Amino acid sequence: MMSTEKDRTSGDPKGTPDRPFVGRSCRAALLACLLMAVGIHPCTMAFAGLSVDHDGSSISALIPSNHPELAAPLAQSGLRASCYTDLYLNGLGDGSDVPIGILKTTAPTVALLPNHDPLFDAFPGRLIQKGNLGYTETAASKYQLWHMEPSTAQVTAEVTLRVWTAMKDFDVTKGGHMVAYLLECNSSGGGRTLLATASIVRADWDAANAGTWIQDEFNFGNISHNLAPGEHLGVMLVVHTSADDDMWVAYDAVPYPSVLELRLNAPPEISCPSNILVDNDTDECGAVVNYATPVGTDDCPAPVTSLISGLASGSTFLLGTTVVTYEVEDSDGQTASCSFTVTVNDTELPVISCPANVVVSNDAGICGAVVNYITPVGTDNCPGSLTSLTAGLASGSTFPIGLTTMTYLVTDASGNTASCSFTVTVNDTELPVVACPANVVVSNDAGICGAVVNYITPVGTD
Repeated sequence: MMSTEKDRTSGDPKGTPDRPFVGRSCRAALLACLLMAVGIHPCTMAFAGLSVDHDGSSISALIPSNHPELAAPLAQSGLRASCYTDLYLNGLGDGSDVPIGILKTTAPTVALLPNHDPLFDAFPGRLIQKGNLGYTETAASKYQLWHMEPSTAQVTAEVTLRVWTAMKDFDVTKGGHMVAYLLECNSSGGGRTLLATASIVRADWDAANAGTWIQDEFNFGNISHNLAPGEHLGVMLVVHTSADDDMWVAYDAVPYPSVLELRLNAPPEISCPSNILVDNDTDECGAVVNYATPVGTDDCPAPVTSLISGLASGSTFLLGTTVVTYEVEDSDGQTASCSFTVTVNDTELPVISCPANVVVSNDAGICGAVVNYITPVGTDNCPGSLTSLTAGLASGSTFPIGLTTMTYLVTDASGNTASCSFTVTVNDTELPVVACPANVVVSNDAGICGAVVNYITPVGTD
């Protein structure tokens, strides 16, 4: 790293093209570097595990997993941020994880170092015997391998392994040679594909003669590798035959948090609720629908979740089916989305009201009557309802003498129906008409005490 200075007069971050700076806080240092990055000067900064690089044309940043609060100022600056993932070497302390253990994301909580291999050694830690087969070693006493769960993630940027080591019996005079391998493997630790190798050789492993655990760091360099589907990322430790003796490794205890630090460029994840089916709200052509708003997750802090299509929770969804899609984007620009549907069914019946029953007298000279009434028109909570006459006569028609039943039916756009009926009664109140001929006077017929009389028989009309 280049040297740093601070303006002693103002206390503000200050830097030049060949002299970067450090602010009073991690956030200040970050923002100061970003301000310079807007210009033309290269800038390199590392503070509290955060690394920001600007080569004059592009900017990149890596956020450590223990400082997620740095995501906000990065997002405000428009700079895309990446982050490191810490995977701790897990050990159960009963020998069941020897020689294959699991990488976990949680830090150790056990205060005392357990004995990870009681079958090979009676002391806390893990004893690894010398071997000469490298990452192809299969003898359980001659290697230890940890792997993470299967992932399709991309391993990018620098990968380091920090472990606590010691010579057997904490010998302070012997030299050691430990080799670490970064691998792709299967769930049983087999099918190993070598990604990178790092080794530490010291003629006097415990040069300070401390007689205790020593923290060492294996740097695998910058790695860019896409894990095959279903495969595991693993790290393996062996003791080279050139070492003076077997060696111990300490891990999964609070004092010895051995960890594999890497950047897993995994895509974000998001999960949507199940499809939703509801009835319309009363008198509304839709319904207010509440759902659990999806929130995406990522291995980097502060992924951004956005509603891409549809309506937010608590909105009024119209009748029918609405597709709701949410998308999460991580700091590397990778996205994932999920969708679900909200279906609102119209279960509310339309409404229709008929006039009262109608009773009228016949029209003069007609065996019926022209009857006018207010034609019923149905209403509904949604537009598009249709009203039709299904029985009887329309208003303004000539109704016959007697009783006629009118039925109107309203059908809404969803096929729901309602009907009403009323009667029209036409009474015949007009008297019939009959006309008789004039009075007839005739003489009796000869020899008859009377006379045959013919007249026009009256015929009544109505």
